[in-house]
Amino acid sequence: MRAGDLARARGVLASMRTAHGGRMPAIGVVAATMEVLGDREAAMALLAESIAKLNPWINGYVRAERFDRLRNDPRAAAMRDKVGSW
Repeated sequence: MRAGDLARARGVLASMRTAHGGRMPAIGVVAATMEVLGDREAAMALLAESIAKLNPWINGYVRAERFDRLRNDPRAAAMRDKVGSW
């Protein structure tokens, strides 16, 4: 799936919500999913928001493979520095 398929992206997010008892899964999962779907801007916004709010999932961001593509975004360097300082 890539950018431009918003209906499919919404379907994926709805499925994720259903699988998590009506709640959205951890914000990191949503951010990684948005990136895979081609919505890097939304993914980076979620990442920045999570760092600002000290969301606990962010600690996994610095290590987990699923976030490789997000980490490779040039804007992520400053975010990595913030995470590394926790």
